[in-house]
Amino acid sequence: MIGHLGGWNWGAFLLNWIWAWNNIGAVWGIAGLFSGVIPFGSMIFSVFMGIKGNDLAWENRHFNSIQEFKDVQGKWSAWGAGIWGFSMLFVIIMIFIAAAADL
Repeated sequence: MIGHLGGWNWGAFLLNWIWAWNNIGAVWGIAGLFSGVIPFGSMIFSVFMGIKGNDLAWENRHFNSIQEFKDVQGKWSAWGAGIWGFSMLFVIIMIFIAAAADL
C-alpha cells in the first residue's frame, strides 16, 4: 500500500452498498444491501464504509496512482451528494404537497 489513504469517504457513506459492490466486491455490496434488515444496520454499515472506505477500496481495486484513486473517489462523492440532495429535495416537496392537501 502506498501511504495511508484513510479519512472519510463520502461516496462510500452516501452510496454504501452500491459503492461497496463496485469498489471492494460483491460480497460487501450484498452485505450492505441486506444490512437494513438489522435495526440500525444500514446506518452502521454506512458509517463503517465512510470511515474505512478509502483503505478498503485501495486494497481491493486496482488504481494506477493515488491521484487516479482520489479522482475516482471524488466522482463517487459527487454522485452521492447529488443523489442525496435530490432525494432530500423530493422528500421536502412531498411534505409540502401532503401539507397543502390537508388544508
